[in-house]
Amino acid sequence: MDMEDKNKEWAELTYREKNHRLYLRQKALLDGFLEHGAISRAQHDKSLKDLTEKMAGGRIDAALFSRRYHVRELTGEDTAAILSLCSGNRLFYRYCPPFVSEQSIREAMQALPPHKTPADKYYLGYFDGEKLIAVMDFIMAYPDEETAFIGFFMTDVSVQNAGTGSGIIDELCAYLPSLGLTGLRLGWVRGNPQSEHFWHKNGFTETGVTYDTDGYTVIVAQRKL
Repeated sequence: MDMEDKNKEWAELTYREKNHRLYLRQKALLDGFLEHGAISRAQHDKSLKDLTEKMAGGRIDAALFSRRYHVRELTGEDTAAILSLCSGNRLFYRYCPPFVSEQSIREAMQALPPHKTPADKYYLGYFDGEKLIAVMDFIMAYPDEETAFIGFFMTDVSVQNAGTGSGIIDELCAYLPSLGLTGLRLGWVRGNPQSEHFWHKNGFTETGVTYDTDGYTVIVAQRKL
């Protein structure tokens, strides 16, 4: 590709895409410095964290999680759309009661794992045009600095069994290493065949960790990035 073509390609990128490419260039420089011994691992990790916070305004730009769908953080105004999406997934709530409600959605928007703050939480909606087709509760740097956590992921029944959910997860896993992450963790309810099949299909394996809640047991699984 000659310079004219490169300039044309750059001009056609969105602001978010340009910002992401600049981020990757800066990260590659840091990785090169580390590889050649110009900086220590501690210096590299601190600089990478500072770079990520600077270029994301202190928050990850979740719009970069997908090139196919519009991704944004959900608010209370989206409760009705979230309720409609979740209500169609009755099998999920058979294994993970109680059944979804407006109250449970509002609580989920605020829920945090131990030792995390609202700055680490992204309650996200994936939109195909105006239609909400997936909801994801994403926690940055949990349970450690190199791992992210999906507390909840659900797609609309209208897009299931078509590769939509797997495509969303694949795009996410392709992007997260640019944030310095090496693993993605989540859990499913023991005995739910739909959840177990989906996450196994998408490269998640059991960690051996389980924990009990009221009425069911959660199996913790992880995928290397």
